Amino acid sequence: ASDFITKGVGMAELLTRLDAQLRLVQAEEALDAVRAESIKDPVTGLFTRRYLEHQADQACSLAQRKGGAVSFLVIGFDRLPALSAQYGSAVVERLVTQFGRLLNGKIRREDSLGHFAPAQFAIVSPGTPGEACRIFALRLQEAVETAHVAFHGERVDLTVSIGIATSGDDGQANVATNLLALADERMRTAMAAGGNRVVGSELRGGVTESVTLDRALALLAAGRTEVLRASGRTLALRLLPLIRFLNTELDWRLPLADLEQKIQSRPPAPHTD
Repeated sequence: ASDFITKGVGMAELLTRLDAQLRLVQAEEALDAVRAESIKDPVTGLFTRRYLEHQADQACSLAQRKGGAVSFLVIGFDRLPALSAQYGSAVVERLVTQFGRLLNGKIRREDSLGHFAPAQFAIVSPGTPGEACRIFALRLQEAVETAHVAFHGERVDLTVSIGIATSGDDGQANVATNLLALADERMRTAMAAGGNRVVGSELRGGVTESVTLDRALALLAAGRTEVLRASGRTLALRLLPLIRFLNTELDWRLPLADLEQKIQSRPPAPHTD
């Protein structure tokens, strides 16, 4: 079908061309099989999904014999179709590849990082409890959210959604395929909830939100004020004790009664007719 055959071609030439096409297809299939069986992706240098699943099986088997936990993270970029439409798929692919290489330098030597799906990565982290894994995931989410990435002078708003599953915490009988599937499901739950979130076992599938003061300052420095609007009152309540302390310690003598009342009061309900 991919060759041009003119009318009246002889049988011998037709068979030769068909044979050449069949050989080409067989060679491509063999190459695809080699790539699937290979340990690392030739472009990024990260583990392939098949090898990562093999590493996950080994980590779970070792945890069952010696005790301890194995955590799995599945990381995916949010709004991928929109980013590809705006900047082009080649640009987005380069950004994702660069992210994978940078992430590879942030994990421990005993961890395994590999491709899980297009624009998605997975980490197998043996000996890591769920809470420690969640803290790492939140730091990773914040780092991507506040990263200064620009294309032709225009800021590219990148965010990731992360799903976490941990052996023992999630009742998956320490089966690696089940835990990876659960982490993938939680990543998709995070994306469906708006993205830029971490979903882990501590909420049994719920969405984990964490706007710490450090993250708020990083967002302000990155110009991402729109992310803070929904958390303004929560941040104000956290800051209020510090403001009181500074008002006394630094002898500001500011009247804080009105400020405290506004912060502690609930926002007014929307008016309806």
